[in-house]
Amino acid sequence: MFLFGARQVGKPTLLKDRFPDAVYYDLLIDSVRKAFKRNPDSFREALLAKPAGTLVIVDEIQKVPELLDDVREKVDENPEDSMKLKTLISKVYNCEEPSDEEIEACHFTKGLPFDLLLYTIKWLFIEQDMTYWNQSGREMNYKALMTIWD
Repeated sequence: MFLFGARQVGKPTLLKDRFPDAVYYDLLIDSVRKAFKRNPDSFREALLAKPAGTLVIVDEIQKVPELLDDVREKVDENPEDSMKLKTLISKVYNCEEPSDEEIEACHFTKGLPFDLLLYTIKWLFIEQDMTYWNQSGREMNYKALMTIWD
């Protein structure tokens, strides 16, 4: 889960209360942010070290935009499956839930686990829906993602 939204409204407090067993990364903490900036792969490694199904909360993800370069890396790695990724991102954008079979049909070895990336994008869209009620933020994020394939 990536956490975005207006400042000073209690997002971290709410999530920590709701999900006390979640792994929480606060990128406002200088040492955490610098570690991920120096080595974005360390974020992936940290996630892979967690048991399957572990909820991960990342606060202030915009502080480390390198983590969001993962989509471009997947496009470069496997152009054929990246088109499936594009289709699944479009489904998520249109509030459709990709099936497990569709997710499992994509094969990438680089970057974040594919399902985690897709859920992250979903949360980015949800965050934008809460911030911009006219869907302009969701559309802005979607268009930015789609430029990767242009």
